[in-house]
Amino acid sequence: MRASRTEQAANYVVLVVISLVVLWPAVTFVLAALSSDRAGRPGGVHWDNFVTAWEQADFSRAMTVSITIAV
Repeated sequence: MRASRTEQAANYVVLVVISLVVLWPAVTFVLAALSSDRAGRPGGVHWDNFVTAWEQADFSRAMTVSITIAV
Protein backbone atom coordinates (compact mmCIF):
# COMPACT_ATOMS: atom_id res chain seq x y z
CA MET A 1 0.00 0.00 0.00
CA ARG A 2 1.34 3.41 -0.96
CA ALA A 3 1.49 6.27 1.55
CA SER A 4 -0.43 9.45 0.83
CA ARG A 5 1.33 12.76 0.24
CA THR A 6 0.49 13.86 3.77
CA GLU A 7 2.01 10.71 5.26
CA GLN A 8 5.13 11.10 3.12
CA ALA A 9 5.51 14.73 4.18
CA ALA A 10 5.07 13.76 7.83
CA ASN A 11 7.69 11.02 7.43
CA TYR A 12 10.17 13.50 5.96
CA VAL A 13 9.53 15.99 8.76
CA VAL A 14 10.16 13.29 11.35
CA LEU A 15 13.35 12.20 9.56
CA VAL A 16 14.65 15.78 9.38
CA VAL A 17 13.96 16.35 13.08
CA ILE A 18 15.69 13.09 14.04
CA SER A 19 18.65 13.98 11.80
CA LEU A 20 19.00 17.39 13.44
CA VAL A 21 18.87 15.86 16.92
CA VAL A 22 21.53 13.30 16.00
CA LEU A 23 23.84 15.72 14.16
CA TRP A 24 23.63 18.65 16.60
CA PRO A 25 26.25 17.28 19.05
CA ALA A 26 28.73 16.73 16.20
CA VAL A 27 28.15 20.24 14.84
CA THR A 28 28.59 21.70 18.31
CA PHE A 29 31.81 19.72 18.80
CA VAL A 30 33.30 20.91 15.51
CA LEU A 31 32.34 24.55 16.13
CA ALA A 32 33.81 24.44 19.63
CA ALA A 33 37.00 22.82 18.34
CA LEU A 34 37.45 25.54 15.74
CA SER A 35 36.77 28.36 18.20
CA SER A 36 39.51 30.44 19.78
CA ASP A 37 37.41 31.21 22.85
CA ARG A 38 37.28 28.66 25.68
CA ALA A 39 33.52 29.21 25.97
CA GLY A 40 33.13 27.96 22.39
CA ARG A 41 31.74 31.18 20.96
CA PRO A 42 32.48 31.49 17.25
CA GLY A 43 34.98 34.20 16.46
CA GLY A 44 36.71 32.78 13.43
CA VAL A 45 38.23 29.49 12.39
CA HIS A 46 41.35 28.47 14.32
CA TRP A 47 42.95 25.29 12.98
CA ASP A 48 45.75 25.72 15.51
CA ASN A 49 43.56 24.02 18.09
CA PHE A 50 43.90 20.73 16.20
CA VAL A 51 47.66 21.14 15.80
CA THR A 52 48.05 21.86 19.52
CA ALA A 53 45.90 18.87 20.48
CA TRP A 54 47.84 16.62 18.08
CA GLU A 55 51.18 17.67 19.57
CA GLN A 56 50.15 17.67 23.25
CA ALA A 57 48.50 14.25 23.08
CA ASP A 58 51.33 12.75 20.97
CA PHE A 59 48.91 11.45 18.34
CA SER A 60 51.78 10.82 15.91
CA ARG A 61 53.08 8.06 18.15
CA ALA A 62 49.59 6.69 18.73
CA MET A 63 48.91 6.60 14.98
CA THR A 64 52.23 4.83 14.35
CA VAL A 65 51.44 2.19 16.96
CA SER A 66 47.89 1.75 15.64
CA ILE A 67 49.09 1.32 12.06
CA THR A 68 51.77 -1.12 13.19
CA ILE A 69 49.20 -3.22 15.04
CA ALA A 70 46.74 -3.06 12.14
CA VAL A 71 49.31 -4.20 9.60
